[in-house]
Amino acid sequence: MAPQSPCICLQQACSALLIELAGTAHTIEGASTDKARRTVHNARLNRCIFIQSSRHSMKKVPATMRNWSSARTYRKRHLRHHLDVRFVDCAVLAADPGPVDCGLRGRSQSSHRPQRAFSGISAGDSDWSCIILFCFSDYGRSFDRLSCRSRRRCPGHGPYWTALVWRDHWGIVVSVGMAIQKAQRLLRIGVVGAGPIAQIAHFEACRRGKNTELYAICDVAEDLLERMAAIHNPRVVYSNYEDMLGDPNVEAVIVATTDAFHVPLSLQAIAAGKHVFVEKPLGLGIKECEGLKRGVDASSLKLQIGLNRRFDPAVSFARQFIDDEIGAIALFHSWYCDSIARYTMTDNLQAIPVQSARKRKPAQDPKADKRKYFLLTHGSHLFDTAHFLAGPIIALEARWRENAGAHHWSISLEFASGCLGTFAMAIPARADFQSGINIFGEGGSVQGKLHLPWYRKAGDLECFSARDGVFKRALGADGDSYKLQLESFASSILDGTPQVGASVADGVENMRALAAVARSVEFGGWKKLSEMQGDV
Repeated sequence: MAPQSPCICLQQACSALLIELAGTAHTIEGASTDKARRTVHNARLNRCIFIQSSRHSMKKVPATMRNWSSARTYRKRHLRHHLDVRFVDCAVLAADPGPVDCGLRGRSQSSHRPQRAFSGISAGDSDWSCIILFCFSDYGRSFDRLSCRSRRRCPGHGPYWTALVWRDHWGIVVSVGMAIQKAQRLLRIGVVGAGPIAQIAHFEACRRGKNTELYAICDVAEDLLERMAAIHNPRVVYSNYEDMLGDPNVEAVIVATTDAFHVPLSLQAIAAGKHVFVEKPLGLGIKECEGLKRGVDASSLKLQIGLNRRFDPAVSFARQFIDDEIGAIALFHSWYCDSIARYTMTDNLQAIPVQSARKRKPAQDPKADKRKYFLLTHGSHLFDTAHFLAGPIIALEARWRENAGAHHWSISLEFASGCLGTFAMAIPARADFQSGINIFGEGGSVQGKLHLPWYRKAGDLECFSARDGVFKRALGADGDSYKLQLESFASSILDGTPQVGASVADGVENMRALAAVARSVEFGGWKKLSEMQGDV
């Protein structure tokens, strides 16, 4: 499918925003700056959909708009008392080319309201007339509590953008927030699979990442593909995976499909010369994962698995602390209890996923066997975090019980270093979400809890230094592990930095550990990971 024109993309984006925002508190009755300001404060919007314009492009805008954008009058009359920012730039884009009346009708005598500013703009089938994009420099004071209060520039941050979508006498605040500072060289990523995990994590992570670009989206469900393209605006969309792999501009592929398709789609991408980021778990069985490892080893390409706990700033800090101060680990304990109210909590965090009846489904329902599904989905994180912090696991013994629909595992571990370990896992637990780590070693300890990754919040891990007699911890201001893992993946490809994320070899060992749990539960006793074969 060929790339769409900017006008069509703009029209689709407006339509998608109408569907998403209609009927919510984001609607503004009247084109009022102070109401827009209050809406921004109340909604705490931070989605950023903007079309950038340079100062040179302003020459093509009618004189009345150029005067408006360059004059101080508008800022003084309509922005000074409300936002106290420096007005930098303005652009107007119509969904349909044609005569545009951009004259400002002046100010009401009783309020700081611009009168109806636009008329005569046709947008085809779209109900929206145009999008106005204001860029407010961060030299000035920003929207109250949303950012720094100082008049000095905030290092490392870009300007603030606010987009207002107007129609006749009313409008909707679309976005407000930092313009993301992108690197000069971006990794062009194509995402295969436009289902829930892509919608909730990967599309936004590609767009927010400092060195990543959401270049392409691919899905067999064309209705879903159309909706996602309208919202996330990739450069190109594909309904055929082979076509996307044949695009020379696609440098890496994110495999964001159901688990059964992870290995086959990853192998296709490797054969096409594309780097691969694949969701966890790597696969469903050891044999297919070993086959994928052979394919990756025979190439010069990178494969990283979406085991994002490694990129929680607290876990990253703990890993460095272990290397620098703790040294040999004697005891490792970790737990994971997924709350019975987990989906109530995440539903309040995430946009409602868009579904399609045309999506491709595996031959077997992956959730039919809940014990296997929970072990693959959640257990993979436990084992990878333990491997990342304490090293390879060589043997384990597992017990499992089901009680009132909840699955419970108690697992004893032996690490290659001689460290002893235990896991406890309950899904779903009759409790709040709980996850954490306790580590005890020669030079200190690590203890604390990790948060549900969807909150994008760094864990609370206290690292005690026996040498210094103090606790140390990371602030972890940026706790978006979904974005951080993609930035690290891109850096390993573009800059040649060492790969921090889980490799294909780590994925195979992870699959062996999960298979060992299943065999120990089924037959009893300790199981060596090196002897494991078959599916989980």
